[in-house]
Amino acid sequence: MPRQEIKLSWFKPTSQWRKYRKGKMHYLEPKGVNKSDRNAKALAWENWLAKLSDLEYEERHPVANTAAMATDYQALDYQPETPTATTLASTKISDLLSTYLAMKRQEAESGERSIQTYREHVDKLDDFSAFAREVLGIETIDQITALGLDQYRRTQLHVLTLPKKDKNKRSPATVKKRLACLKQFLEWCFELEALPALPRNLNRKFARVTLPEPAPKSFTVKEVKKLLAKAKGQTRLYCLLGLNCGFNPTCVASLRHDHIDWETGEIDRPRHKTNGRQRHKLWGETLEALREHATDRDDSQEGGGLVLLSARGTCLIQERIKSPTETSRSDSVGRQFTRLKVALKMAGDNRGFKVLRSTSAENIKASHGGEIASVFLAHTEKATRRHYVTPDYETLYEALEALGELYGIK
Repeated sequence: MPRQEIKLSWFKPTSQWRKYRKGKMHYLEPKGVNKSDRNAKALAWENWLAKLSDLEYEERHPVANTAAMATDYQALDYQPETPTATTLASTKISDLLSTYLAMKRQEAESGERSIQTYREHVDKLDDFSAFAREVLGIETIDQITALGLDQYRRTQLHVLTLPKKDKNKRSPATVKKRLACLKQFLEWCFELEALPALPRNLNRKFARVTLPEPAPKSFTVKEVKKLLAKAKGQTRLYCLLGLNCGFNPTCVASLRHDHIDWETGEIDRPRHKTNGRQRHKLWGETLEALREHATDRDDSQEGGGLVLLSARGTCLIQERIKSPTETSRSDSVGRQFTRLKVALKMAGDNRGFKVLRSTSAENIKASHGGEIASVFLAHTEKATRRHYVTPDYETLYEALEALGELYGIK
């Protein structure tokens, strides 16, 4: 294979290499090096290739330009429900909680936060509200003290030690979220001057709870083949996407036409959870099933529209807020996978659709190492590594090909 020619220009003032592209000059690390240093030039070229990959990705997935004329607030006819001087005039914990949760609901309805996050705040803060009323015997925000918060925190740590059969037993994750949500609420009260001062123990350690080491679940290769043999139609496609691309239900439901190169059979998209880059090469069976069940492209919709819809023509995952204390979630992907497991008498083992993702990751780790498994999972890399090292998608594609052979998929 011929050696790739390094085409860079030298910038003497800072002693570093640079690259001109599409009207812009890009200055490359390292700087302060000698022009004759071949290793430094090779490193600068590697950094340019990593930057180029990011630039090309951003060009394929442009961020909408939100700069526009100032909003006509006279014509807007909108009065925010929260927070206002009137609602914050009350010092009652219950009133402030209602105001705070109304703000969280507005964030969820606007898409700024997930409905699940809103629901967690409702549940976790309801627990503190009951504790403040029934145990501390307080009603107003200024009655919250460091001693009261310490008592609540120690009570939460106590419920971790209860027997599994005790109805008050809670997991470390639940306790951590309770403390974290309370900390956010009290900081909000302080920022809006509803709370005169923050208790000194409301610090970084307040919500610190040791979580158990994760124990990844997985299916055996035999079980994977059993699931695929039984699955039909769109359910089989969901399984293939979970195994081939590490998709969870939300990834499947949010897949858009712009994410897919139908010619090469590649998916290149931002991961919904972290916005990190997610690239996968589809197996022939995955691509064929995707073509069979895909919707028609609609350029009037974002990204050409969703690729997969339910039988009723709706999004595969639907969430909504029914009332201030009630939310609903419908997950067609997870529901159909559960039905598949029931039909195979595999239900009851607490291995949901997401386990397909961890199953493939474990198999890739075993065959090609943990770093390639991390690329498969589209884990967000640290800033320094993201800027200077390009994810090894070529090796990932090789791993995916081997993975398909392991599962008996073409």
